[in-house]
Order: sequence, then C-alpha cells, then structure tokens
Amino acid sequence: MRKLQLLVVAFLLCVGCEKERKEPTDAVQEEVAYEYGKMPKKEPVSQEAAEILNAWEAFSEFSRSVDILYRATSSEDLSLAMEDVIAKEKLLAESEYPATFDVPQIKSRQQVLRTFLLKAKGDLDGRRNPTSSMMQLFDAYNAMRSQFIIITSNTLELNLFLNDE
Repeated sequence: MRKLQLLVVAFLLCVGCEKERKEPTDAVQEEVAYEYGKMPKKEPVSQEAAEILNAWEAFSEFSRSVDILYRATSSEDLSLAMEDVIAKEKLLAESEYPATFDVPQIKSRQQVLRTFLLKAKGDLDGRRNPTSSMMQLFDAYNAMRSQFIIITSNTLELNLFLNDE
C-alpha cells in the first residue's frame, strides 16, 4: 500500500513538473492600436440648445476637451486628453446646470458618459485596445447632445400631465 502511495505521489510530481513554462515577456509591451478613424461623428445641436450651452461655461470647457479626444491619433495623445476630459466632467457635474437642462434626463446621460469615460481610461491604463470603449464613449456623448435637442424642442408642458387639474 505504501509503495502504491509513493508511486502515485511520484507520478503526480512528474506530471505536475512537466508543464510548459511560459517565457517571460519583455517589460516593453507593443503599442496598443487605437483606430481613431472609426469614431462616430459629433452630433450637431439645435440653435436654441447651442445658445444655452454656450452660456454654460462648464459644458463649453467639457465640450472643447471632448473635441481633443476626437483629434487624438495615438494612445499617448488619448491618455493625456482622457485625463483632461475626466477632470472637466467632474467640474461639469459640480457646476450649476441651466434651468432648462437641470432635469434627470441630462443628468442620467452624464452618468452614462462618466461610466464610459472611466471604462476607456481603464482600457488605456491596462494597455488594452480602447477603440470599442471610445466608440461607446462617443455614442454616449452624442446621446447627451441629442437629449439637449429633445429638451429644447419639446413644447409640451410637463406639469399638465403631472397635475390632475
């Protein structure tokens, strides 16, 4: 019985030690390919929404930072621009919203945008390809801009539906 146990242990040791060893990778990793040509175009806003947004200084700064993301052509440019956009988004969240845009629809779009900002930053920090998360980020940004158009073009009075008068 003891011989059998010794044989089993010896067999397991041999099988366990036979696994292929992975060669250590170099500390320098290859450049992460960022496909900036595939990014969705920036949605235009209506004239009425543009007037309100231009008066909102925090959003104007945030929008200029996002424009820099659109122009980034390498992962290094993208990483630097991403830091700036995240800082501007925090300032935007803390700023006072214009009365027209101080609604849950805009704030929820901003939460989604923040989520994709952090996801893209995580991809960049983890040296993963950020193309997919950047596309989601730009889609969220365009959805927020589209919501500005919807709010300014909506002529229905919400209070009429909420009150039972």
